[in-house]
Amino acid sequence: MKQKIINLSGLKLDVYVNGMSKSYQDSMRVTGKQFDKFMISNENQKITPGTIKGFLADVKKEYAPETYNLKRGQLLNLLKRQPQIQGSYGLKQVINEVFKGIKRINTDMKKKKNVDYITKDQVDQIIDSVKNEKHKLIIEFLFKTGCRVSEMLDIRLQDIKLNTVATIRVVGKGNKSRSVWVSKALYERLRAVFQSQPYLIGHDKKQFSREYITRMIKRASKKVGFRCPRTHFETFLRYVSD
Repeated sequence: MKQKIINLSGLKLDVYVNGMSKSYQDSMRVTGKQFDKFMISNENQKITPGTIKGFLADVKKEYAPETYNLKRGQLLNLLKRQPQIQGSYGLKQVINEVFKGIKRINTDMKKKKNVDYITKDQVDQIIDSVKNEKHKLIIEFLFKTGCRVSEMLDIRLQDIKLNTVATIRVVGKGNKSRSVWVSKALYERLRAVFQSQPYLIGHDKKQFSREYITRMIKRASKKVGFRCPRTHFETFLRYVSD
């Protein structure tokens, strides 16, 4: 049976998804570039259900289930917001049918047992092993605040109140806000090294995407012989309790 062709030779990456954070938009663009690269490497001229399934099959092999689910959703968002598809009911139906057949991976964390989180001493070893000052500060900030990478990337200078410590407002899942704290010394080091406006951490799309930072932490953890922690938040709880 001949595959239906979704008449696109590449993806328009600068699309807006209502309600999504800037870090999600940046991460979605990375996924779009990966998809374009996949098409070029396989000499595909048009996007078909087969190219979508092939790309996501490669993603499933390379990434953790949570990241696979994220990229699957990002690719769906990108495709549905392409100008040619938005104006075609038929193509929207094709896209929806393709993704119905590509199931998300069940990541029920309640079923996972014996999950180990690294200790304060291990966190300190990871931080000390990193030579790049920007990378070192990012890792230190994440573990000492418990922020998700996306939350950290969305912090603006206007969200920070400086006193004896730096009180930082972060917006998490469900658009819920909370406060985290870092020492005044760490905040001043961050400002001195990044010198960015209006965000605390510079938004260099090539260098500081969510995926880049996650890989950076994995490499640093592996370098000192530790398994990368599942989340920074649980490690943060242990960090402050030690």
